[in-house]
Amino acid sequence: MKKLQVQFRCYVEHDSQVNAWVAVCIDLCLGAQADSMEEAKLKIHDQIKDYFQDALEAGSWAEAEQMLNRKAPLSMIYRYHSIRAREKIAHF
Repeated sequence: MKKLQVQFRCYVEHDSQVNAWVAVCIDLCLGAQADSMEEAKLKIHDQIKDYFQDALEAGSWAEAEQMLNRKAPLSMIYRYHSIRAREKIAHF
């Protein structure tokens, strides 16, 4: 069986209000919180994998499509693009 490779847009940042690292997937509106950046990355990766698996095992294609088209609020999408822009400028 051929493995399916899918990319989702995510970001990780430190939230000083809760003193934790927060990872967000803007394509599926998922989030994870942890004490370290690496742990937050692992948690969001596991969440995405489990969520994607649940969508593939949904009762119908319509249900799976609905699950996979769940976007984050505009504020999180803006945050993602803001972080990406800063990274590109820093590497330029």
